[in-house]
Amino acid sequence: MSSLSIIVLSKNVAKEIIPTLKSASFANEVILVDTGSTDNTIEVSKPFVTKIVKTSPVQNFARWRNEGAKAATSDWLLYLDSDERIPAKLAQEILATINEPLHDAYTISRFEVFLGKHLDHWPDSRVLRLINKSSLVRWQGKLHEQPKIKGTVGELRHQMIHLSHKNI
Repeated sequence: MSSLSIIVLSKNVAKEIIPTLKSASFANEVILVDTGSTDNTIEVSKPFVTKIVKTSPVQNFARWRNEGAKAATSDWLLYLDSDERIPAKLAQEILATINEPLHDAYTISRFEVFLGKHLDHWPDSRVLRLINKSSLVRWQGKLHEQPKIKGTVGELRHQMIHLSHKNI
């Protein structure tokens, strides 16, 4: 049976991080990569995470994701941002997929919620976030980073929830 590490990037998200971490509780380990929080993000996260990685606040998403991968001990990596949630059906699909994978990595569609409303007209925004650790070469790019992988990429069917831009 394959194992799963969920890597969550965070910075000053104490007010929104708990639902994210609770949605990740099906994983073998949950790793919080904190990029310089000055609020109580780390303290409120401690009951829900296996490891905390404190990293440089210099904006470099690829480096932060790579540091999370280095800390992970599982066969598979799932990257999650603090404004994303994993519904139960997606969690079940992820576990089934990593136990009988057809590919080395998978994209996940996001159910986009902008200013509290679902964006019906938004195109399918897929993100490459579920990766077999042995297939990950590295993340690259400072912003809008992408993983470089060895192997093939498939698609998961169920969506994650993305709660983007809560206010203007």
